[in-house]
Amino acid sequence: MGKIEELKEDIIPFKSEGGIKLGGEQKLFAKYKLIPFKLLVKADWNYKVDNDKLKGKLIENLKRNGQVVNTLVRELDTGYYEVIDGNHRYDAFADMKVDYVLCFDFGRLSDAKAKRIAVEINETRFESDNIKLAETMADISTEYSLEELEVSMPFTLSELENFSDVLEFDWENVKTGDESTEGEDAPKHVCPKCGFEF
Repeated sequence: MGKIEELKEDIIPFKSEGGIKLGGEQKLFAKYKLIPFKLLVKADWNYKVDNDKLKGKLIENLKRNGQVVNTLVRELDTGYYEVIDGNHRYDAFADMKVDYVLCFDFGRLSDAKAKRIAVEINETRFESDNIKLAETMADISTEYSLEELEVSMPFTLSELENFSDVLEFDWENVKTGDESTEGEDAPKHVCPKCGFEF
């Protein structure tokens, strides 16, 4: 038996416990597996940009919270599993020397289908309401220092400090110029104190 076959024997599939009967969900949940890290390979077509600073924050996030976001994979002809979504987590897992990764296994897919899934997952992100984000960060900072947050959040210390500036600013007296323009080309409001756009 080869190395890949031996590693495949170590894959741990999802199983419902306690006599819970699942309907159609069973097919979906059956695709969740703990796969040995050694069976995973990065997608060489991944178009997301590497960033060492963010990778460090991701590692701290994973240490703090564990792997709460699963990794999407497909099985290759080689027997390895290519990461469709989670290539930066893959790098973090490598640095952390993890043994297993929680994966959603799509099975065998064409390149085009795998890439389509990656783009759909990566690019279907909703825009943040920056005022609500600033309020959320204010709530979080009542329990954690900005220095603690900087370690695992995707913000610099300066950006974290700007969140409180946004909330303290007198927004009612902001002038943007041509107030009649609407749509995507409408002028953005800019906080003169911190440069925050909204």
